[in-house]
Amino acid sequence: MPGGDVLPIYCPACDREGRSSRMMKVMHSSGEGMRVKCTGAGHMYSYERLMQLNPRKEQLMLQEKMPPSCIVQQVWVHPEAWAMLAKRFPQTLMTTLCATITALADPDTVMVEGNYAREMRTLGVERGRDVLGLAKRVKELEAETEEMKIRERALAPFLKMLAQAGGNQNPAEPTATVNGHRNPELPQVGEHEELIEDPETGLLIPAHEFATAQPKLPQVPAMPGSVNEARPPFVRRNLA
Repeated sequence: MPGGDVLPIYCPACDREGRSSRMMKVMHSSGEGMRVKCTGAGHMYSYERLMQLNPRKEQLMLQEKMPPSCIVQQVWVHPEAWAMLAKRFPQTLMTTLCATITALADPDTVMVEGNYAREMRTLGVERGRDVLGLAKRVKELEAETEEMKIRERALAPFLKMLAQAGGNQNPAEPTATVNGHRNPELPQVGEHEELIEDPETGLLIPAHEFATAQPKLPQVPAMPGSVNEARPPFVRRNLA
């Protein structure tokens, strides 16, 4: 349906051209949504697309009103702190101070100083709900740790029985002796043997194994080294 409501939003196309033009609502339907156009050049947008362009908005000046249940009290404050508060909350300073003082009156309120808050922010903790979520997670980890300790205590007699049945020996490790003789699978301890690097694999192997592992080189036929050997076979036979 037609309309003429002027919005506190400026046309982004006109801003790029160096002129100022407010947007006006021209149509709103369930199927197409709201459409707006600027009052200066008639540029038209869908309202959703206009908000995606982050257009310039008119700053609305709000007038704070004291709630009827509040009273006026003088407080001590440093002038520098007051100036920073006024800059941070230009339109809601009194409302913010009222809410802060009300929160301070709650004995369960927790305050975090700025230096600690900055360190917490680097760890991803920025708001009160983040602190609450972190505390809940710590409680969950403590409960999981206690459950693991209970399971460990319950399994302790069984593990002790297994250790006694196996003679306190790891079955994966070879025994020191076999039939009264030293187990050949055990590494040579205290014996120094010359090791040679295998040129093919790069492994260090004992010298005696390297000698036996050397492949036999193929026999290369002797190159003819005399005048007689260079002659045809039938000539060599005659010479013999």
